[in-house]
Amino acid sequence: MKQIFDPVVSTATDLAEAAKKVADDGIGYFRSRIGSLPLVASVLAQETSELTDRDESHYFLVPYRLSPCAYALVTRRVLPIGVGPENALPKARIFHLPAEGTAETLEALITEQLSKENKSSMDFSAPLADRLDLMADEIDKQSNLITGGLVVIGGVVAVVNPLLGVGIAAKAILPSLSSKLSKHGLNHVSDWLRTRKVEKDQQQAIVQATKELKRIQPEIVVDHTLALLEESLASEDPHHDPQLPCSSQLDTPGEALKLKLTAQAISDVYATCLADASSHREAKLHAPDLAWLQSLNEIAQA
Repeated sequence: MKQIFDPVVSTATDLAEAAKKVADDGIGYFRSRIGSLPLVASVLAQETSELTDRDESHYFLVPYRLSPCAYALVTRRVLPIGVGPENALPKARIFHLPAEGTAETLEALITEQLSKENKSSMDFSAPLADRLDLMADEIDKQSNLITGGLVVIGGVVAVVNPLLGVGIAAKAILPSLSSKLSKHGLNHVSDWLRTRKVEKDQQQAIVQATKELKRIQPEIVVDHTLALLEESLASEDPHHDPQLPCSSQLDTPGEALKLKLTAQAISDVYATCLADASSHREAKLHAPDLAWLQSLNEIAQA
């Protein structure tokens, strides 16, 4: 899967060009940073029949020793089949962590970013759910800045960027435009993007209020696959093999989906590293780790 480093999406023209790259080149994610934390913002939404009643945003804190803070952050959106990015489903936010204590690590990194932007520091006396929401808001904002609100669903490029007054809500709503997007990758719709009217402030406020009411309390999951990666990177044993316990995660379709999402997140972070053998030592990767990461990449691509 290809990637774009630090894109600048500030106009409808930029957005059209970025969307064309995604459609033509199969680019799946954008790389940037939140402070010292590498950010991999995925534009490929996972459609699944396992999900019918909510719109999920997943945040993966991936152990990554080539990063100054030893971690990278990956975002991923999961939607029910046939549902576009603009929808009325309840919104869920799930944080995938390699261990219990790493929630505090992520919190510190996001707080550092907010402080650099001269925003008020996070209130550590607030309930955990409120602090998680604040972190997710910051992550979503940074993701949107580098992707321009691009989402790829079922091979169709969708755009949700209120700042540019651009929105392609779903395949079912705009079938003729979706057909053009699939065939030409936004080659012929830049004029449509430029002339798209911004919705009325009052209407936007109502929609946003409805979304807020339907937001589900954020969840924290200690992700078994991330935990295996953390353990392996911490081991000095060159024969330590993280691969053996993985088969236990495939008992149900839901667990299989979770493993695939995590495999995609890890693969996105390590794509550049795996292609550069000279970085393996610094990344704390031994031969069994490399074989395991390759098996995760196969799961991610399945």
